[in-house]
Amino acid sequence: MSSVNTVKEPVKKQVVRVPKKAPILLRLLDFISSVKFGVVLLCILVILSIVGMLIIQQNVNGFDAYYAGLTPAQKAVYGWLGLFDIYHSIYFNAILLVLSLNIVLASIDRFPSAWSYIIKPKLVGTIEWIKGRHVSETVPLNSDPVEKQTDKLAKAFKDSGFSTKVSRTHVLKADGEPTHGEFSIVFSRGDETGRTAPIPFDASSSDIREALENKTGEGSTGRFFKTGELSVSGSLNWGLSISTVVPSAKQDDSGFSVDDDSLGGAIEVSDINSYSVFGESGKWNRLGAYIVHVCLLTLFLGHFVALQTGFDADVGFKPGQTTDEIELIEFDLDKQNRFAASLPFTITCTDIQQKLIDPNGPIDTSNTLDWVTSIKIDDPQFGVTEADVGLNKPFSYRGYRFFQAQTIPIGNARSITLGLTPEDEEGAPVEITIPRNGSKTLQDGTVIKYDEFLPDFTFNRDGQPDTRSGDYNNPAAVLSVTPKNEQPVRVFAFAGDVSSNIPVGAAKAGYKWKLKEYEKSPRAHILSIKYDPFNGAFIAWYFGGVGLIGALIFVFFVSHKRVWAIVKQDQEGVNAVLGGDTNRNHQGFEDKFTKLIGLIKGRDKEIKKVEN
Repeated sequence: MSSVNTVKEPVKKQVVRVPKKAPILLRLLDFISSVKFGVVLLCILVILSIVGMLIIQQNVNGFDAYYAGLTPAQKAVYGWLGLFDIYHSIYFNAILLVLSLNIVLASIDRFPSAWSYIIKPKLVGTIEWIKGRHVSETVPLNSDPVEKQTDKLAKAFKDSGFSTKVSRTHVLKADGEPTHGEFSIVFSRGDETGRTAPIPFDASSSDIREALENKTGEGSTGRFFKTGELSVSGSLNWGLSISTVVPSAKQDDSGFSVDDDSLGGAIEVSDINSYSVFGESGKWNRLGAYIVHVCLLTLFLGHFVALQTGFDADVGFKPGQTTDEIELIEFDLDKQNRFAASLPFTITCTDIQQKLIDPNGPIDTSNTLDWVTSIKIDDPQFGVTEADVGLNKPFSYRGYRFFQAQTIPIGNARSITLGLTPEDEEGAPVEITIPRNGSKTLQDGTVIKYDEFLPDFTFNRDGQPDTRSGDYNNPAAVLSVTPKNEQPVRVFAFAGDVSSNIPVGAAKAGYKWKLKEYEKSPRAHILSIKYDPFNGAFIAWYFGGVGLIGALIFVFFVSHKRVWAIVKQDQEGVNAVLGGDTNRNHQGFEDKFTKLIGLIKGRDKEIKKVEN
């Protein structure tokens, strides 16, 4: 009986290497600059903005009534969350700040790659690479020389709306894949020659491109392929040739240095192997996202500056009123705390007007086309400035922006037309028109001053003229009449019929008085003043907002289209291999590519008919 001894080999312990984590600061920056994080922040900001529209904010007219209609629980929760003033809340501004930081960091990370499409477009590619594009097709051409066919192809590109560049390519081939060694590229143009610095065979495409461009400045390109093939393309203004320089210099019959150990065999250098045509349109669309980023940052920053450095105020005006103070507003839920603040100039209201749809109708909003307040600003530094503030026509001055806010809807008259009949009835009747706070002098020297307008005349408890309401039920003008060389007399002119037997209807100062016409207007206007010393809100809306709309249109309705073609002659004749892609709107690009192919084939058929 035999036994078999089994020897156990020791088990080798495998060392599992855990990849080192990036520093926490770097990971934090990567997270903050990520697109997903930015999209989440933007969605949160949109949701908060929608909440701010659904819940009436405390600085909006009508908030007090809205707040009174809420339940105690709603008041407590909404107030604690800051939803009544959400745009000034800490968390809203914090999200805005972090989102702005995200946009800046994301732009810094991704801008270089987008900018490379502008300054370093890919001009050439291999046939296999071109066939791998989104759309591609091989088009057989006629028997014209390759150079002539290339010119026709370039013209077809231009006629299709592409900016076109033509290159020609030399190809260096080795029997095996080079492992080490160097090569240089020689350029010639007439008697002028140039030579690049030695380039390693394992150099990247960008290294080759840099070496070429440093020497020629012609936007030449080069790329080494792992199959042992080097493709070098340059502008048609240059002739190209290739020489190699390797550690163990060995001259072959063609005059090129060869090292069999490093290259794995002889090097074959062809003459111009093929022509390449590159066309593109809409390349600036690659920067569209960054234009959107700039507009968003302008929008955010403008509003932030306006909120932090500005304030809101109200000022009420009646014609003839002058003030150098405004009433600042501080909101505290349903309470509005107001306090006066001085202005660096004085404002005088010279006129108020309400343009009515129906001049005989009421002065409410349903019958109004526009409210206009005429003001005069007297500034010690800049002199006198006059302006009209309309409903859709705000006025800006030294960072102060004036808006129409509301009216005091008690009827008044911007101007009155009076009919005067001499008391003795011997003279001719007189008709005059007097503007608000104005006066007129008659031929006999009588001065008539327009003091006040009462839309619904009555006497109050103290026996003084007053108005029952703001409606034009019993309109009357209160005048101060001063006959020549006499004392002033108060006169009432009524629109309706008033008995001459009562004191207010009796003739005075030698005339019977009648209010024939009047232009309706409110007693006073209230202007809202927004102080924005840096014009942050204006910049935000007109540069950020409008620019954002334009940028989005540019991003989604323009695309970067690129088309490549290689024109090559082989045993079967001259063929063109075309391919292209786009960054968006692929269906539209496919239609454009199909039309380009049809244009090339159509012109080629015409040439073949002529040849036949």
